[in-house]
Amino acid sequence: MRPRLWAGAVPLAVAALAMSAIPAAAVTGNLPGGTSMSVTLASPAEDTVIPQGPATVTGTASVGTGAAVKDTGLTYVLDVSGSTGSGCSNTTVLGCEIAAAKALNNDAAVPNTVIGSVGAAVFGTGSATADVGPAAGEQTLTTPTADANGNGARDINEVLDSAVIGGIGKFTAKNFPSGTDFTAGISAAKTVTDAQTENRKIVVFLSDGAAVGDVRPPLSTVPANVTYYTFAVGAGSSCAGGSYESSLQAIADLTGGTCTAVPDPANLPNVLPGVIDSQLTALTLSVDGGGAIPVTNVTPGLPRTGPASVTYSVATGNLAPGRHELCVTAHGTDGGGPGTVADCTHVIVNAPPVVVAGGPYAGQEGTAVSLAGTVTDPDGQAGSRHWSIAPGAGVDAGATCSFGNAAALSTTVTCDDDGTYTLTLTADDGINPPVARTAALTLTNVAPAVHITAPTTDTVFNHGAAVAVTAPFTDIGHHDTHTCTVDYADGSALVTGSVTESAGAGNCSASHAYTVSGTYNVLVRVTDDDGGAATAIVRIIVNDPPVVVAGGPYAGQEGTAVSLAGTVTDPDGPSLATHWTATPQSGVDSGTSCTFGNPAALSTTVTCDDDGVWTLTLSADDSLHPAVLKTTTLTLTNVAPHVSISAPADGQLVLRGAPIGVTAPFTDIGTHDTHTCTVDFADGSPVATGAISETPGSGTCTASHTYTGVGAHNVLVTVTDDDGDSATAVVKIVSYVRAEAWSLSASGLINVSKTPLAGCPPNSDHTTATVNVLGLASVQALHADCTLDASTGRTNAGALVSGASLLGGVISLKDIQTSCVADGTGLHGSSRVGTLNGQPIGTGPATIGIPGVATVHLNETVTGPNGQLAQYAVRVVTLLGQEIVLSGCRMGF
Repeated sequence: MRPRLWAGAVPLAVAALAMSAIPAAAVTGNLPGGTSMSVTLASPAEDTVIPQGPATVTGTASVGTGAAVKDTGLTYVLDVSGSTGSGCSNTTVLGCEIAAAKALNNDAAVPNTVIGSVGAAVFGTGSATADVGPAAGEQTLTTPTADANGNGARDINEVLDSAVIGGIGKFTAKNFPSGTDFTAGISAAKTVTDAQTENRKIVVFLSDGAAVGDVRPPLSTVPANVTYYTFAVGAGSSCAGGSYESSLQAIADLTGGTCTAVPDPANLPNVLPGVIDSQLTALTLSVDGGGAIPVTNVTPGLPRTGPASVTYSVATGNLAPGRHELCVTAHGTDGGGPGTVADCTHVIVNAPPVVVAGGPYAGQEGTAVSLAGTVTDPDGQAGSRHWSIAPGAGVDAGATCSFGNAAALSTTVTCDDDGTYTLTLTADDGINPPVARTAALTLTNVAPAVHITAPTTDTVFNHGAAVAVTAPFTDIGHHDTHTCTVDYADGSALVTGSVTESAGAGNCSASHAYTVSGTYNVLVRVTDDDGGAATAIVRIIVNDPPVVVAGGPYAGQEGTAVSLAGTVTDPDGPSLATHWTATPQSGVDSGTSCTFGNPAALSTTVTCDDDGVWTLTLSADDSLHPAVLKTTTLTLTNVAPHVSISAPADGQLVLRGAPIGVTAPFTDIGTHDTHTCTVDFADGSPVATGAISETPGSGTCTASHTYTGVGAHNVLVTVTDDDGDSATAVVKIVSYVRAEAWSLSASGLINVSKTPLAGCPPNSDHTTATVNVLGLASVQALHADCTLDASTGRTNAGALVSGASLLGGVISLKDIQTSCVADGTGLHGSSRVGTLNGQPIGTGPATIGIPGVATVHLNETVTGPNGQLAQYAVRVVTLLGQEIVLSGCRMGF
């Protein structure tokens, strides 16, 4: 956007704006009198690309709404001569002068005014400057809005209201003669303008009469920046009244102002504000620096007195392709004269693309046809290209077409029906209206394709059976309709088939019954509505199936061959293939199978590995028909399993308290039977449930048991199959305890191992004549033995000592013996001591103290927490902790 600002032909302001300023940014300047004026070209934005043709320009303009240049001083000069006392509307001429001056001040007081300071003067024959402020001393200047005394009235208005014939009342009263002397008024006005500092100064000079005296001398000292606007008030006054050098016109001319005659003083308040009023007078448009085109579509209409804003819209003429400058200029005026401000933008007019659709094109329905269009754009504007198509003559209703890429110039089109079409290639550069060009497309018909899905080749049918033909077909012309016929090739008339179809696919169906055996080539013909046809052929066979008899019902045992006898006859051949099969029916374990001696022989055997009811099927296949099947039943009874015990061995010894495992292998001719087992360990404990591990036809039963007593036990294992038949096996187990016996042992300060020591199993028997341990013991005739009866588990352990002297002869013992026995009733111990130091003892338990030496325990029985047993005939414990045992035994350890 390129802004411009002019006052007549002279620039008023230089705006440092870039060539691509943001659209709708106002270009603002000031009229010669300082009033703001702006114009905004809102659209089109800078370098907007538009289609070929006219461009519409819109925007806004305003005057007096922006910041004004407050560089103008204003001085009100009132004529207070005696003649101003004459009537004016409902007041006097002086009253109308005051009202006009106040109206002008009201304009000067609005926001954005150009007026900086104001002052006032009155004249008659003499003159006086007004004191325009309430402060002490003479106040020559004030502002249009000042209210220094805060009474709600503007100070300058109070001063003007105080003007009277021959003087002024505020803020300092002044009087003079009431004649008319323009030079006196000029002199008073000069005092005010000299005090003003603004660069431009306006004096509003009002008078209702003619004056004498030459105004040129006092005006010769008026600076060039002071302009007088004079007003001849009333019918008796005129701008050029009397001699020119003493006229109001001369005052205006010599200061660059104007003189305005106001015959009716009542109009003066409406006329006087025009001295500083601004006005938006016109808007014009120029294209590429050409002539100005008036803008007439302005709201509200022009001219418009400021402050005011308007909107506008204007259209250019047709613009040729290329870049164009559009400028809107706002024209206005204020007290300083006319001026302009302009806002510019550029548009780029884009030429429409040139489109060639190519063709005419030709091809087949349902087949892609290549298209080649061209689009050229002289100014290279990017855009879209698009193919479309419309059906014409010979195209079935509902036919559709698809493009390989409708946006590509070189592409393909595929239509699902023959006939003629109109192709349209459209190019849209996004700027101009889309450009479309057409070409013709002619498509020929394509015949349908058909194949026969039923019956399949060499399907066999019985005499008199309906032969149903199903022939699906397709047609690349999706909107063609079709008919079909079937020739069954047996001399009968052609059959018109039934057609069902949708969108290029369908089915022909028909039915016929043959009366003569043989081989026939069935022909199906499908024809579309454009005359295209296709055929398909299938060969069929007419033949009757064989007659089958399976025989039975049959019966036998599982795992045993059962004889079978079936028959097959076939009235019209050809050769036959027969086959037996067996399937479980009821009571048969899962996974069971059967084998045939020869499954292809009519007379054969069958062996099944589980009992139950089976279905036997005899099939016959003549290679033409589906195999003919006949069934019968085979009922097989169960065969009990067989079991043995592999561990433990018969008669095996088992230590009491140690676990013993039983392993019992078994077999079953019913290889799919499942089994359970129990083991009776024959010691009064509950019958145990064994663990089974098995594979088809064999397995093992295992169990474990710990005997708590001693004796022989017949262990019974029972294995039962899932059909309730069972088998048993028995093995003898003998439970026992370990035992030992000895004649002498010692521990403590002196240790003597068990001597002699007899333990079992195995059986043992030992004798020692004498044992002497210095200071401890002297023992004679020591004997120990231990025996285990392997058939019953009974154990005996015993020890004998004929005589002993202990602890240096302090203790003397005779005839000592002990015995330990384990049998079915439990573990038992007994002992006997003949004499102790000459005193008889016997078999009863006793404890005797030898003062200062030892304690003697006699016939002592000790049982352990786990059923162990120890028997001591003599056990001596000295005061020093030395222990001596004579004739001891123990078992169950």
